[in-house]
Amino acid sequence: MKKMVLLIALCVGMFSTVNAQITTGKSTSKVIKTGNRAQAGDYGLYFGGTTNMFKNLVDKNIEFTTLPLINFKYMYTDQMEFRLGLEFWKTKNFQKYKQEEETEESTETTKGKTKTLESRNYLYPGIAYHFSTNNLLDVYVGAEMPIGWSRYGVYNDYSYAGDNGYDNVTKTTFDIGLGGFIGLQAYIANLPLAIGVEYGLSTMLHCGDKYKYEAKAGEGDAQVYYTTSLEEGAGQYDGLKVRKTEVGSQVRFTLTYYFK
Repeated sequence: MKKMVLLIALCVGMFSTVNAQITTGKSTSKVIKTGNRAQAGDYGLYFGGTTNMFKNLVDKNIEFTTLPLINFKYMYTDQMEFRLGLEFWKTKNFQKYKQEEETEESTETTKGKTKTLESRNYLYPGIAYHFSTNNLLDVYVGAEMPIGWSRYGVYNDYSYAGDNGYDNVTKTTFDIGLGGFIGLQAYIANLPLAIGVEYGLSTMLHCGDKYKYEAKAGEGDAQVYYTTSLEEGAGQYDGLKVRKTEVGSQVRFTLTYYFK
């Protein structure tokens, strides 16, 4: 959360330096005093908070570090927009546990701690077409190509009957996809700001989508294998080469700052 606060503070400072260069746009019969749409040659900084991000923020058991989806936008014409986005988020979940198992001779105690990590780092090059030239509401559609890396890991350290051990499950994939979106935004504050919402669908190809399982108990040798599923009895492999396609959807709440 501290990183997020610092990011917002830096952006506010940057906005103040370019405030004198805000685009004015030409008035029309449809002009509404609270809005003035972006035109060809204008730039924009777009912040998109996703539904997944808000879900993780309210989960008290998860330490969540995020950079909201940020797009640098350029209005090539009054209705055609090019954009390049960046998204980063990471979650950490720490848990401790203690279990006791009674036998005929004694009670065995297992103690341990589990750390779960998940992260994603994506670039979003894209394009959008704006239908309306109305000075207040703006409807648009577009396409984007998310590309980047995602990581997942579960690290479990434990002690049982005096022996220490661990078992780790990790996965790193290179991801590339294609998505489409539709959006609605309203210009406010004499154009510098626009607020809106976007809904998108995407297909993502995950390359290298296998789990690496590594476990060691006591003084024995570590066991290492690869699997496409963590369920008991799943197949075991020698390498990571596998591809998986995933279809998903997302809602974004957006805030855009425009300048020349």
